[in-house]
Amino acid sequence: MKLSVSLSQSIVDRMMKQIPYNINMMNEHGVIIASGDPNRIGSRHIGAVSAIEQDKTIVLADDYGEAGNWGVNMPIRFDNEIIGVIGITGSPAEVSPFARLLVTATTLLLKQDQQSKREETRHTQLVRFLSSWLQTAEPTTDSFLKLEARTNQIDLEIPRRVICLSGKAANNYQLDVNEFQLPFRPPSQLIIVQTKHGLNRLIKFAQENDCQIGIGSLTTNLQRSSTEARQTLYLQKLLSNSELKYYQQVQFTDELLQRRLALPEMTTAFNQLDQLNDGELNHTLLAYFQLNGHIADTAQLLHIHRNTLTYRINQAKEITGYDFHDYHNLFQWYVVWLYHRADQKMQKSSESN
Repeated sequence: MKLSVSLSQSIVDRMMKQIPYNINMMNEHGVIIASGDPNRIGSRHIGAVSAIEQDKTIVLADDYGEAGNWGVNMPIRFDNEIIGVIGITGSPAEVSPFARLLVTATTLLLKQDQQSKREETRHTQLVRFLSSWLQTAEPTTDSFLKLEARTNQIDLEIPRRVICLSGKAANNYQLDVNEFQLPFRPPSQLIIVQTKHGLNRLIKFAQENDCQIGIGSLTTNLQRSSTEARQTLYLQKLLSNSELKYYQQVQFTDELLQRRLALPEMTTAFNQLDQLNDGELNHTLLAYFQLNGHIADTAQLLHIHRNTLTYRINQAKEITGYDFHDYHNLFQWYVVWLYHRADQKMQKSSESN
């Protein structure tokens, strides 16, 4: 451990606001690295050199031989090693208590700084491990990952879920025991939970803090669970449906999007309808599909008369040749709408980047 110039000068500046004496801090070679007198920085302090060589406090009388260099010089020990010296100019009887206090305060600050660096290193190692964990398809057979897991005292064979939490408050979530957190695309966090209690706590946090949440499967394959959690959140936003929290709820839709079925005739029909009245007919069909073909409920949602709704559905049939009272046709239309919606979102994303 070495005394840093910045920490030493910070200590000197703060202490000199409290006591009416000049303070010098010297490194392990007796060179002044911080002082209330900037002109002395860089010079070798003879009293500090003596304190280091003799491993004891050196009291300098006013006749020591260097003008303005009387006072005390007290070694700073850390991990059984002298790492520097604190010197205070003034009457030894008056400044000695301050020197002892300053040595103690400096030692405590150094211990705190050392602990902070250890925690920072530990956090960096954990983040690196978590990143690898979420990118490994078979973690229980990966020898390097297993070694890292043992170092972090983590059992890879315990099934867990990855949850994607998104929102301004996502970073404020307080982890429980055996939970881990990894920053994702701001403002999102990937959180690994092990228990049902942890899952329920996260869901409650999301509800209370206006966060979106996507929940992956319970598995030892966190790569898959992470992909599912992120995809759930994506589809939740794509479909504008905050009730879709679990991947199982969106899995079928996700696979439809990934397969990209060839439906050229229905795509043409969709585009025809989309060009009329700002896509009014497509908007009507979407509401009709989402409400399971219930005429009354759909009309109420759209704030139109049920006869108007029936007229619009029949109009869509006249234009395209497809009967949208037929669920087979309506479902094909919905699949095309999904592709169209996903393409729009991708285009907006590329334009913003």
